[in-house]
Amino acid sequence: MSTCKVVLKISLSVSFFFLFCFLSCPSYAIETDATLKRVFLLINNSLTTETPELWVHCQSSKGHDIGNRTIPVKDELSTIFLADPPGEPVYTCQFRWDPKKLDFNVYDKYIDTHCITAEGGVEEEKIPTISCYWHVVSDGFYMGTKDRIGEKFHDW
Repeated sequence: MSTCKVVLKISLSVSFFFLFCFLSCPSYAIETDATLKRVFLLINNSLTTETPELWVHCQSSKGHDIGNRTIPVKDELSTIFLADPPGEPVYTCQFRWDPKKLDFNVYDKYIDTHCITAEGGVEEEKIPTISCYWHVVSDGFYMGTKDRIGEKFHDW
């Protein structure tokens, strides 16, 4: 038998072996991870116009630092990230509104359950998307939607 025929037989055997392994593997091994989700984190300065500036510094438990930001009145700070599992990575923000100061988690396992399913998204990606929308007002911090302040979570 020539060398070419031997190589061809071995190559076909190996190909069939890998095809068999691929087809017989459990379905969960080839599906996407069901816990992965895209998170839109938004912080809206809903304070009145005649107040001190709102200063914010946010960072994740995985080292993503949004940096020091001043959010103008009626404007927002936003970031997008992937969470896997839900609540990871944790995002913590420090808020300063002279003379008031407060630090807390703006995204974690508990907050994840209060975020809302976001509209749109890329259907082909099959990644669920949620929106965690915070409103900063003179008496505290609320979660809601872009147009609705919603439930109070923290006092100043």
